Amino acid sequence: MLRQALGLKGNKGARQASVDGEAVVEPQQAPEETENSSTDELNRGVSLTRGGALRRGLNFSPWLGGDYFICISIKEAIDIPPASAMPGATCDPFVRVALQRPGALPFAEAETRVITRNSYPMWEECLPFPLDYVTEDTSVTLRMFDKDIGHFNSFVGQVSKPIPELLAGITELGQETPYRMPLQDRSGTPRKRGELVFGVSILGKQQYKEMRAVITAIQDPEQVYDQLAPYRLHLKLHGLRELGGLGGLSQGQQAAGLAVEISLCCFEARRALRCPVFGGEADPEGFEVEVPLADAFEEQRGGAAGRGRNRAQFGDIKIDLVCGKTRLAKTQIPIWDVPFRPEPAAAAAGLATAGSGSSDPLGERSSAEGAAAAEGGNATTRPGLLGNLAAIIAGGAGGCGKTVKTSAEVASSSSPDGSPRAPATPPAAPPAPLWDGKRYSRRMERIDRSLAASPVVLLSMQLVKAEGGPSAGAADDRSPRGGSSAGGAGAVDFAAVDVEAPGEGAQLAPPAPLDSVVADMVVGLGPHALCRTLFGPDSELANRVAAAEQMTDLKSGPWGPDPENKALSVRQMSYMKPTPVGPTAVQSVQKILTKCDGGFVVENRVTPNVPPIGQCVHVVMQIVGQHVGPDKTRLSASIKTQWFKSGMMVNMVKSKVDDASPKDARKYYETLRNELIAAKLSVEGASGAAGS
Repeated sequence: MLRQALGLKGNKGARQASVDGEAVVEPQQAPEETENSSTDELNRGVSLTRGGALRRGLNFSPWLGGDYFICISIKEAIDIPPASAMPGATCDPFVRVALQRPGALPFAEAETRVITRNSYPMWEECLPFPLDYVTEDTSVTLRMFDKDIGHFNSFVGQVSKPIPELLAGITELGQETPYRMPLQDRSGTPRKRGELVFGVSILGKQQYKEMRAVITAIQDPEQVYDQLAPYRLHLKLHGLRELGGLGGLSQGQQAAGLAVEISLCCFEARRALRCPVFGGEADPEGFEVEVPLADAFEEQRGGAAGRGRNRAQFGDIKIDLVCGKTRLAKTQIPIWDVPFRPEPAAAAAGLATAGSGSSDPLGERSSAEGAAAAEGGNATTRPGLLGNLAAIIAGGAGGCGKTVKTSAEVASSSSPDGSPRAPATPPAAPPAPLWDGKRYSRRMERIDRSLAASPVVLLSMQLVKAEGGPSAGAADDRSPRGGSSAGGAGAVDFAAVDVEAPGEGAQLAPPAPLDSVVADMVVGLGPHALCRTLFGPDSELANRVAAAEQMTDLKSGPWGPDPENKALSVRQMSYMKPTPVGPTAVQSVQKILTKCDGGFVVENRVTPNVPPIGQCVHVVMQIVGQHVGPDKTRLSASIKTQWFKSGMMVNMVKSKVDDASPKDARKYYETLRNELIAAKLSVEGASGAAGS
């Protein structure tokens, strides 16, 4: 992404092949001279084409002696061993890049951030160096270390390349040559394990200034927040591979308690897989997670993210495989590698791509091979956070010719000769789904030995504007009867009359349940009547349930429009709830997402004041009422917890809250069931359901 942000390209001026794990470049024939080329210029190894671009000559690289910079892009490492041979030892890797001459100390050094406890780390960081003091006998050495306690770092391995070899195939500014090399010891002997993936390119002075500013910006939580707060991260899990040995699962058996946890800064969400495991493979359906970035980064601004190790880790999207309370495997992806979803104008014109195709030499490294989106070009080439920062920085500095434009600027740009560009008339295409972003295949770090090997997770991610209309599901399920013609109108018709059978287009497609199912029953009321009974203004049943649950100081606001324009209607509530440590304040936000003849979907986001921390978690409840016959509604409820604070105190109460929340919710719905029966309504089925 940083390569795309600064207008860097893949190596198009030479053919590449991979031999013994290295990228071997076969230079093309040198460009012919122009009439104005002088003998001195050719002796310096420089030839000028008619287009004025700088090209490689036959002698040593023309980049030396000029105002140029070499950029070493550290991408990822594969199967790196811990520095210690002790059983259970882990590795906290980072890479230090040095320019040095034989027998001398390095005259230039820079290093990546530390990624904790990961044998398959992903950095996607660029380290630029000036070429002022580089000579033909200079080498670039990339040393990997294991960060230990204090200031002691253990050597893991290294790779090294002479400068002439690195620069031999680079013929254009921004042209990157990729490498995948096995780690060696200090004497140059290959290690048994470990590979390093990196790229090399040349930058001009203006590009270098922009890169330095971008590198500084992504280390500042304030700047990251300013850029990402208006967006949501959409993630879709496609599957898991190589789950062999997991708890002795038989062929096709569903992994009870198997879930994936997604976390970013203060945001955390756990979703159960709810699918069988065949041959060590799991392919869950409908596993999608939405991360509101404003909430995720809000608590980190000027707080924990600004100190020590947390600052280096705050931009990582963490994906953990868990079973119950046991963490089985984990991986991470830096958020600055995730592309933005293209704006509609640019997507329709097919101009949302930036840079070139991936220059990744690896067949297995699918994280660099984005799936081609239905709109907006290849997701791999769309600019991400780095692209936005680079465009802003370049604009403020006057820019150079290769900065990334915004989607709107690209879509409305003129042709090279200054004349207006003819409007594009692309064929109509259905909108791409929100999760249709860059596709990743990441080898995970195995944590628990119940796994026979390190599993692989397959997922897609992209950043999507938070503003916009309501969800597609809500729009599809609305009908004139009991619904609303526009999202966020706040005009839900609680007096709507139920029908014996919903008409075409008024059927409810119930969403997938959340992590824990807490209720599943059939009530002798139609969906409109049941929604009015449970959530209508001045609901007597809701007041009786609250009294039975010993809720006090209950304050309920009116139903009104949704400020985010995602729900039909929204209201806020507050109350005091008894706990073992005394009454606890609770805030609740209820949203009617869908309401039609076929049923309703309501989201209830409960935020308790957890002693002694305060507000640190959302307990999200999804209530679904589905028409199952005349005057019959299947009422189901499920919940999940979303933690938006972290720290030692949070970790102390986290497991207790996660365990207690489903139990409290089942108790609430048992009370609701009893009150429905007391109101002489038929109720079939159990009020609660065990789930994970």
